[in-house]
Amino acid sequence: MTRPEENFDAIVIGAGVAGATLALDLGKAGFAVALLESQPINALLERASDGRTTALGLGNVQYYDRLGIGEVIRDQSGTIDEIRIADEDSPAYLHYHHELVSEDPMGFVLENGVFRKALMDEIAKEKTIEIFDNVQWKSIKQDSHFAQVALKDGRAL
Repeated sequence: MTRPEENFDAIVIGAGVAGATLALDLGKAGFAVALLESQPINALLERASDGRTTALGLGNVQYYDRLGIGEVIRDQSGTIDEIRIADEDSPAYLHYHHELVSEDPMGFVLENGVFRKALMDEIAKEKTIEIFDNVQWKSIKQDSHFAQVALKDGRAL
């Protein structure tokens, strides 16, 4: 296998919430990251909302604090103050209220469009992350020394 045209420590395929989070975490840790997305990033971000949301526990938001977007999550989400767990028709249930544990909410519910934008805005600040949007990967090869992702446009990473 020949060396790829461009070298990265990590290649993340997909710039959704999970992929963007991984790329951002790796980039902030100093790794050179290629983030591949099949759609144009602008089109991905222009959608005000796709109707989906993500619920994040307080510990997850504290993790996103470290990545630089915790404040956006807190400011643009609804809080989870109570959780009630019930089993079908049983009259018994568990009820948790955040004030029994902490002044902080138990978590937050955030629209995915807002989440993606916050992640991509933070990624744009990272010099260690290069975004390849509107691309499709064709194959992945690896040997004991490195891996190579071939793109359908002929480039190799």
